[in-house]
Amino acid sequence: MSNTTMGDAESGGFIQSLRQPKALIALILLMWVPLVTYVMFGEALLGDNRDLLLLPAIPATALLYAVALVSWWESKVAVIGLTLVFFWLFIAVTVPFLPLLDPNKPIAPFTLPFSEKKDIFF
Repeated sequence: MSNTTMGDAESGGFIQSLRQPKALIALILLMWVPLVTYVMFGEALLGDNRDLLLLPAIPATALLYAVALVSWWESKVAVIGLTLVFFWLFIAVTVPFLPLLDPNKPIAPFTLPFSEKKDIFF
């Protein structure tokens, strides 16, 4: 019986294979390039289908988070920091798929609090 921890290279597995530099660089690029392209050139390149550009970034973000957790499992501070950073990265790549209202479009101007207008409670 060997004494291996969660982050040992001896344990093998899929997450351990993703800890290699080439795999990490590929995952980072798979998350970063679609996100930058979506923000900077999305409307000009793809028009209405620009949301599809972010689909490969969602699993890449989840896999990077899993690799980071395995790597820094011993430090509670590192895990808290990772969770905060990857929460915002995950929100950034999934926001086009969330059913949110348009923040630039007024819903019902001059509506009193605790009233309902256009099926939305204020």
